[in-house]
Amino acid sequence: MKDLRSLVSVFPEGGTNTFTLDRVELNLYPTRGQLKGRRPPYSPERSVLSVISSKPLTHPDNCWRVSVERGGLSCFLALGAFRGGDGSRVSCAVTGNVLRRLRVRLRAEDLISSRSPAPGARGKEPNFIPPGDVLPGVDLHRLSVEELLLIIGEARGHYADLLHEVFGLRLDPKHVGVSIAMVELNWDRYSDLAQAAPTLFWPAWRDAFYGASVGRTEATERREMDASPGTGVLSALGVHGGRPKLYAKDHRHLRYEVQLTGARAKELLGHAIRLGSAPALTEDLERLAGPFYEKLMQAQGNLTCRTMLKLSELLGGFGKAGLPVLKAFESGSKFFNAGGRHRKALARLTARGWVQHESRGFYVPGPALARTLHLASYFDRHAGEAP
Repeated sequence: MKDLRSLVSVFPEGGTNTFTLDRVELNLYPTRGQLKGRRPPYSPERSVLSVISSKPLTHPDNCWRVSVERGGLSCFLALGAFRGGDGSRVSCAVTGNVLRRLRVRLRAEDLISSRSPAPGARGKEPNFIPPGDVLPGVDLHRLSVEELLLIIGEARGHYADLLHEVFGLRLDPKHVGVSIAMVELNWDRYSDLAQAAPTLFWPAWRDAFYGASVGRTEATERREMDASPGTGVLSALGVHGGRPKLYAKDHRHLRYEVQLTGARAKELLGHAIRLGSAPALTEDLERLAGPFYEKLMQAQGNLTCRTMLKLSELLGGFGKAGLPVLKAFESGSKFFNAGGRHRKALARLTARGWVQHESRGFYVPGPALARTLHLASYFDRHAGEAP
């Protein structure tokens, strides 16, 4: 009988650069010196009612903001930004959905199959493009990056318009600075068992990702997700500073999603995500995607690995020098080789394929060791139960 877990092992080796972009949050602001010392000709409190009287004002942290929809983008303009008559601090947050806009574009150009899901009851396109629903030669990865650049260009214009409407200040869109506050990277793959995939993936996901957890509509023990039927959402806490998730997008497609903040991206790249050109933006996003896809490959390797290590082989291989490494893995943690004290033991274990170096001195178990420790911990948890 074919192992069902192999049927959800659908993410290809070397598929790092096949991601698409989904939700994006932008910060917009005047470039240095453009509004410095300029006072608005009229108060925003007086003008806002005539500009957008039908729109509600929000006030998170007592900072009043105007919330409007412009060209399918949600814009949030701060009203209390002028302190001491200086307009250089006024900012605007813009959120948009790249895939939803890209679907509209592909449908208009007849580049998407007629069997692809139609817009919903409100005429809104789904934020999902099944890879098999586009015509041959359509590169969703490249097109989604181009769509993000189009969003950035439109957002600059919307910000300049809002600045004039609400504050009465004129600013050329080319003098509007933009930075990415958050971006979502998605990998979508076809799978006949997409809805069961999180259940089947759970032990391997838990062994590969730090802070692994599962969200479900049904009450179930987190540690024994595979004991209950149904679908779920697997997530992890801040691996490489992102928020990875694995879930069924529909009954035939599995999605691996990573939510990455602009601040963390800057730490990983050494600079902010470059938005000046498509090649620069693509290069930065692909560099950011690499570590997250490697973690998925590690989880998928754990999933399909059927190898078990013999107890005598395991103890002999680790020996006394490698015992701290084994104890760390057994507790569900990574092992940090502080000061290189266990360099020789780790080099020996890495050569056997039992241990993998992750980054910056941190080590994680290889597929065979992860599977062995997972089953050992399962029996240990149930050791006190009645036969």
